[in-house]
This record gives sequence, structure tokens and C-alpha cells, in this order.
Amino acid sequence: MNRLQRNWVMAMAMAGVMLFHSPAVFAGGVGQHDVARVEAAKAGVADLVDTKTNGPAEVTTGFVSIAPGGHTPWHYHPGPHLVMVKSGTVRVYETDCTFKTYAAGQGFYDAGPTDRPHIHTAYNAEAAGDAVLAITDIRNDDKRLTIAADPRPGSCFASTANGIGNLGVTRTEDAKGTVADGVAVATKTATEAVLGHISIGPGGHTAWHHHPGPHLVVVKSGTVRVYETDCTFKTYAAGQGFYDPGATDHPHIHAAYNPQATGEAVLAVTDLRETDKRLAIATEPQPASCFAAAGAAAAPALPASASEATGSATLPRTGAGGPPLALAVLGLGLVAVGAAARLLLGGSGRRPSLG
Repeated sequence: MNRLQRNWVMAMAMAGVMLFHSPAVFAGGVGQHDVARVEAAKAGVADLVDTKTNGPAEVTTGFVSIAPGGHTPWHYHPGPHLVMVKSGTVRVYETDCTFKTYAAGQGFYDAGPTDRPHIHTAYNAEAAGDAVLAITDIRNDDKRLTIAADPRPGSCFASTANGIGNLGVTRTEDAKGTVADGVAVATKTATEAVLGHISIGPGGHTAWHHHPGPHLVVVKSGTVRVYETDCTFKTYAAGQGFYDPGATDHPHIHAAYNPQATGEAVLAVTDLRETDKRLAIATEPQPASCFAAAGAAAAPALPASASEATGSATLPRTGAGGPPLALAVLGLGLVAVGAAARLLLGGSGRRPSLG
């Protein structure tokens, strides 16, 4: 390839970069744009999950770490308590000193009634390594996450705290929000529970999709709009949340959109799945857009997936102008190609041979 040919190819490549990296080329508001998902924990839960809140609920997600030989005090929960073991191993003791052991990737559910409280303690029997638990709690009137048992049962194991009090336990709150919809879950089989974090960039949005199972969302930061296919929407700010019971026979098709000019919308999401383990199912065909996607963005790549559950990679921005603006950019790109060619040919009018 001679110098003229190389320059011609470079001009074409530069025009292509300008053309296909322009956000206007991508369809505005349809498909997925600037969404990233990171899985925080996943576990199989053999217990059936059966709960229905009376009105709005406060939902809290958090992480509890128990050091080797550490344990919680004897306690119970005033509301539903879903646990996923993220790493390590934990034993959950009953007051008669029987226990069940849960390893990483396993979990359990406690319905948390206060009229007949389930008194228990969690113990890390390992010699090394923390037991780390990811937890989703749902509360109605009594917002306490745990209630210490009084009087406390005797110890079921030896520890420097005599196996009774709190030893080597730390808790970190992940997200907290009020879910006005209320929460109603009734699983029929063992479930797969997943806690994840979804980040939506300014002007970003998910594809139109639905969920095959319960989907509980708390907004950690920013603001998100949830659109219906008729383009009505609800806005949720940090400290608010929503619940989607999820179904495949009558799917709730929707899209989440970050309308902010700056700042990500970050969502803490708890999903429960029985047979169909997919976190989200992209609607085919995609309904029309209810909004224009964000403006100019740097170097988008082609989308990896139209599903909200694609994975942890940040997905590309799509454009804001729709077809008219896309055609304008296409015209500018072709003009740029012609101008580059004339410049490289030095006005000779001779077409270079690429053969």
C-alpha cells in the first residue's frame, strides 16, 4: 500500500469514527444505554418466602461480617429477613442448640413474626476468615432490624463472650428506602436470591423489559423514572423504592430512566427467582421511546445486551436525536470523507487506486 492509499484509508477510518461515535446515530430512548450492573451476592434459599406487608414498607439492604469465633447475641426479627452468605460459613443456632450450617452461595429466610418470635444466634465456627452475609430486611411498623432476646438463652458454644452476647460482628448499611407499593411474596419452591447494584448514567436507561419473579428496588442515590409503555411514569429519589411482583403470564413491561443532567442513579436490587433464573427479560419487539436519550457522549461501543441483567460491564450511551439527527450526522460524515479525499489528492481530481 503506497502513501496515498494509506492516507485514503486513514481518512475513511477517521470519518467512520466521527460518524459511528456520534450519539445521534443510536436510536434515542430505545434499547439499553449507559447501564452497569454489579452482583453483590447470590444464594440458593431452600426456605419458602411468604410475606405481605400492610401498606408501605421500609426496605434495608446491608452486610454483616462475623469474625472467626464471633457470633451475634440471641435475637429475633420483627419482620421478613432474607440472608445470602456471600463468603465464609455461618451456623444458625436454635435455643435447643440444634443448628444449620450455611456456606457461601447458600441462604435462608426468616419470616420474622413478633407474636411468635424466632429466637436464634449466628456463629462463625471457622478458625480463619470472616463470614459475610448480605441481608435484605422488610419492615412495617417496627423498624428495628433485630431485637435482643430477653432473657437470653444459655450458651450453645464456647466463646470469650460466653456464647451469649455480641462478639466480632460488624454491620454496614447498603441502602434504605420506603416502598409505597408494599411487598407481597409467596414462593412455591426453593429460590435463587440475588442482591445487585445497578448504576444508570445521566440520560441513561434500561431497555424495555420485565421480570420473571419478585423484584425489590431501593434507590441508593440519584433519581430514576420508571416508565410504563403508555409513557406515564413515576419518579423515585434516594430513600425511595418500588416493588414489582414479576410475572411471565402478565408481564409488567417498563423501562428505568435517569433524567438528571449529572450524577448516576444507583439502585440496590433484590431479586427472587424460582424456575426462570433470568433477572430481566428484554421485550421483543421494543416499544417506542418515551424519552430522548442523553446528549453527546464519548466513544460508545455496540451494546452487549438489551437486558438489565447483562453483567458488571458499563454499557454504552445511545443517542438523543432520533432519525432526523442521525441523517444529519450521516451527511456530515460523507461530506468529511469527500473533503478528506480532495485534500489528500491535492486537488488533482484523480481517484486513487486501492487495488
